[in-house]
Amino acid sequence: MKKYVFILVCLVALSCKDDAKKNDHQKSDSAAKLAAMPQPLVDLINQSKKDSDNIDLQLKIVNSLDSIALYKDALQQMDRVIKTDSLNQTYWLMRGRLSNKVKDTATALKCFSYAARIYPTAESLMELADVLSLTKNPKALIVCDDIMKMNPGHNYDDKAYFFKGMYYSKLNDKKNAILFFDKCIGQNYHFADAYIEKGYLYFIDKNYAAALQIFVQLTNVNPANADGYYWQAKCKEALNKKDEAIALYKKALEFDASIKEAKEAIARLTVRN
Repeated sequence: MKKYVFILVCLVALSCKDDAKKNDHQKSDSAAKLAAMPQPLVDLINQSKKDSDNIDLQLKIVNSLDSIALYKDALQQMDRVIKTDSLNQTYWLMRGRLSNKVKDTATALKCFSYAARIYPTAESLMELADVLSLTKNPKALIVCDDIMKMNPGHNYDDKAYFFKGMYYSKLNDKKNAILFFDKCIGQNYHFADAYIEKGYLYFIDKNYAAALQIFVQLTNVNPANADGYYWQAKCKEALNKKDEAIALYKKALEFDASIKEAKEAIARLTVRN
């Protein structure tokens, strides 16, 4: 019996040592992560430890973590904020947007749904409609109708039409998708994404001439839209007009130097020439 008691005591001791090691590692990882953060954020975190009930301070930390793409840390911080007031619509909207950034669509949908139940503002409904449309959920159409009904001034009709267009686009119902993208543009001819999505539908159908016309319309409306020039270049490339394509890829880079695909296309087409 004494032998078994001795073994049990040893196992408990080893377990405690393992727990201590884990805690040490966690503390070490936490300290390393903190050291890698910008000093103003570190100051906010240290201040929050002394004033844990200060929600404004907690939200500043969330926004700071979000701004440097530490989304998982921002989500953990946001969850602590939500525990203080689970019926605050703004908190759930923030939680949903952060979930979108880590591509957790299911959680984003839950957050936006909850926010809309708490208080169905145009903002919460549009966030909800966006996720529903991208996930091919037919409820997107109902939510879009609700957005339009609650805004008799038609302030958000363009976005409602756009989300409907995206819903049908995801279903590969190109006829209805283009119909609603056109309605969106009719409400707001500066709505760049509607041009892009409409043009893309023609592009994937290999109707490059029609797609090109739409992307040209976009840059006529907004001469600084880099995506418009990029897609014009892709159309020109597909039409085997390489010199024109290169010029348009370069034009896109003038307005957005971060378009890696444009740089790669220029290199590819230059080698071929």
